[in-house]
Amino acid sequence: MMIKVLHVASFIGNIGDNASHLGLYGLLKRLLPLHQITQLEMRKFYQQYSKPDKLYFNQRFIEMANSYDLVIIGGGGFLDYWHKNSQSGTTLDIDPDLLQYIKTPTLISSMGAMALQQVPEGNIAKARRFFTALQANPNIRVAVRNDGSVNSIQRDIGPEYLEGHNRDSGPWLFLSAN
Repeated sequence: MMIKVLHVASFIGNIGDNASHLGLYGLLKRLLPLHQITQLEMRKFYQQYSKPDKLYFNQRFIEMANSYDLVIIGGGGFLDYWHKNSQSGTTLDIDPDLLQYIKTPTLISSMGAMALQQVPEGNIAKARRFFTALQANPNIRVAVRNDGSVNSIQRDIGPEYLEGHNRDSGPWLFLSAN
């Protein structure tokens, strides 16, 4: 049976992310010999992207994600919580209330989560609400990079987001080898 994988990431311009994707695809080839990957360019979801093919993390995205067998978002710094006017405070500009509708196993992988710029007022609360919604969905797992993201989350968002919130199926948020 062919496994359909949706991969949302930056595929142009960043050699580190591209190396991460190659490693991921090598792993998928070993674990899922029969799979087909559909790539969506993350830059098309950016707030400042204004071309006709702009994409949104909205109900339509949730429906698309649920039509796949596996969704992978990342790598990238998409959990950085300094993004102004983002519903989640991050690049993943999605209403946290929509996350409950994701039914497909989803891995938010090789993620950076740091305040690389001034954090706008209210963004920490937005990020907490977003992380709480991610944790509440048993179909979603998050792996952060070993680039200081764990320390940033612990310091700014809260250590409870690193503990897994007593999930029976393993850690929710864990350190990635990226």
